[in-house]
Amino acid sequence: MAAIADPGTQVVLRRFLQYVLDRLIVFMAALVAAALCVRAAIPLIVSGAPPMLFFWLPVGGFVVGALAATVWVEVVAPLRSGGATPAMGWLGLRIQTVRGNPPSLGDLLLRSLLFAVDGLLMGLVGAVFIALTPRHQRVGDIVTRTVVVRADLS
Repeated sequence: MAAIADPGTQVVLRRFLQYVLDRLIVFMAALVAAALCVRAAIPLIVSGAPPMLFFWLPVGGFVVGALAATVWVEVVAPLRSGGATPAMGWLGLRIQTVRGNPPSLGDLLLRSLLFAVDGLLMGLVGAVFIALTPRHQRVGDIVTRTVVVRADLS
């Protein structure tokens, strides 16, 4: 039960850094996808495809790349690593249920979808919830009954 006690300021600060690092991973993956689409658009336009393809193909690649990377960072990686996104693993954090178990696929999916709420006002909603709730939970954590804890407290 000690693992879900008040994680303190150190976990809160790590969570903010973890969020930035995980978003950076998503952004970089989206940029790579857009760049690959630019590379694919050039020969298509040279062979007679509409020039607007040079705009829409990279935009579509960026969006698809961002969505795919988000699913990987927020759902697949934690499911495979016992509850840690890539940045959580680097910073010694992990997600667990309030009972101390690894999160389920459903927990991770719902938690990820609730970033739509937590991300409002450039992430301010989630930041306020993390800073002010007793277990330092964002809206996605409260709904799915999960907490982020230091990995070494397991």
